[in-house]
Amino acid sequence: WISAMTALMHGLRGLPLLALLLAVSCARGADEARLKEDVQARLDQGVKPDLLKVVGLRREGSSPLPAGESGAPRVVVYYNATLELAQDYSFGGWDQLGPSSVAFALGATEKGIFGLTKENKRGDMVRAYGSVIYEQSADGWVPVAAAPAQAAASRPAFEGTAPPSRSKQ
Repeated sequence: WISAMTALMHGLRGLPLLALLLAVSCARGADEARLKEDVQARLDQGVKPDLLKVVGLRREGSSPLPAGESGAPRVVVYYNATLELAQDYSFGGWDQLGPSSVAFALGATEKGIFGLTKENKRGDMVRAYGSVIYEQSADGWVPVAAAPAQAAASRPAFEGTAPPSRSKQ
């Protein structure tokens, strides 16, 4: 009985290492640290530098996408983020950015952003469910811009289809 138990324990000794190797080999796209850097860069470039700071981020998984124009593999990486406002800001004012600008920079929809109000104050927390598209290159996984929406590409062109105005008749 004891020798059988000892043999079983020796056989299971490598199991945690095997599980770790399987988990690492299944990860697609950027790791959590790289993802956090990329999200911060998108906020600084696409919204306003130093307005929002990524204070927490959890990678939630990934999904393959069709290959890019270069034929390189692509993947979308999903995440949950907590952002902190570094200064007071009025989202949606006539001369200010709106919540949709923040959502676009985060790869989210407006419904995936929580905590943005008309008048946000420094220190306010914003939560977001977002995504980043990555493409595999010789340098590893690099973020790429999302493809334009298909709806915009398939919109019919109406210019020149109306009857001439009265002044041109």
